[in-house]
Amino acid sequence: MKLKKRNSYIYSFLGLLVLSFIFTAQNLYAQKFVIVAIVNDESISNFELYDRINLTIKSAGLQDSPQTRKELIPRTIQTLIIEKLQLQKSKELSLEVTDEDLNAGIKSIEQKNKLKDGEFDNFLKSQGIMKSSLLDQMKAQLAWKKIVRKKIQPFITITDFEVSEVLEQIKSKKKSDEVFLYEILLTSEKQSETLKFAEKLIKEINNGASFSDVAKEFSESSSAENGGFIGWIPINNLSEEIKSVIVKTKNHSITKPIETAEGIRIFRVGNRRKADDSIDMAKIKNFILMQKIDLESRKFLNNMRKNSFIEIKI
Repeated sequence: MKLKKRNSYIYSFLGLLVLSFIFTAQNLYAQKFVIVAIVNDESISNFELYDRINLTIKSAGLQDSPQTRKELIPRTIQTLIIEKLQLQKSKELSLEVTDEDLNAGIKSIEQKNKLKDGEFDNFLKSQGIMKSSLLDQMKAQLAWKKIVRKKIQPFITITDFEVSEVLEQIKSKKKSDEVFLYEILLTSEKQSETLKFAEKLIKEINNGASFSDVAKEFSESSSAENGGFIGWIPINNLSEEIKSVIVKTKNHSITKPIETAEGIRIFRVGNRRKADDSIDMAKIKNFILMQKIDLESRKFLNNMRKNSFIEIKI
């Protein structure tokens, strides 16, 4: 399959014309259907883009302004591309998401928002969210979970050496303080644009947006599903570039964007405490497992992208 590379963060004149009516028209659905991206044999329309940006603003609690919507365009297109790839791969592997899967997801949303059975549709309307957009997002997330369980997790092994290595780290550093962390991981081929977007998210969080909600919408780490939750981590176990920022960040504050090998990271720093001397082998193995799943999932997704035809038309 032919691979066509495009820089998703450069707008063409055509793209600017398309966006001029996508985001300024009073009646969006009276406007012309326009394809904004192609993923293999499927397209992404201006309507899908608009609806997803609206969903993202509502879900993450961002300030709704023309500037915010404009800034969300590049990353939203990338998100929709990834979701298309995930759904295409799940279909290829016969791991399609069923109605039962979606109904279970809807049930979970109702419970989290303390809704009664059947109140899902009215809840979405009250929030100004298109049901189709949320279901598309949910379907892609469920499809990706199935892919990870089928093609990634079964092939991950944890060796005795890896466990003993972590144990040695804990034993040698357990006198150091521990810090409670949440994270957001942002990756991109264009670091400067990602850094600018990270600063935008920090501003939104400082203006009242929930860190966990923002992490669920934007973070590319496996912790995103749990709102960026990491938990207690020995400060001395952090990489030097992260540690140097964390030690200077006050409790219950947000760090500046940190450039790491994996991408741009933002942390929410909670409380600090003296390290726990107890050793939980199950937690150690789970920690190693999640790290490996995170790494291998990103590799798998990158290979999917490389082997696909992707064209961004704005």
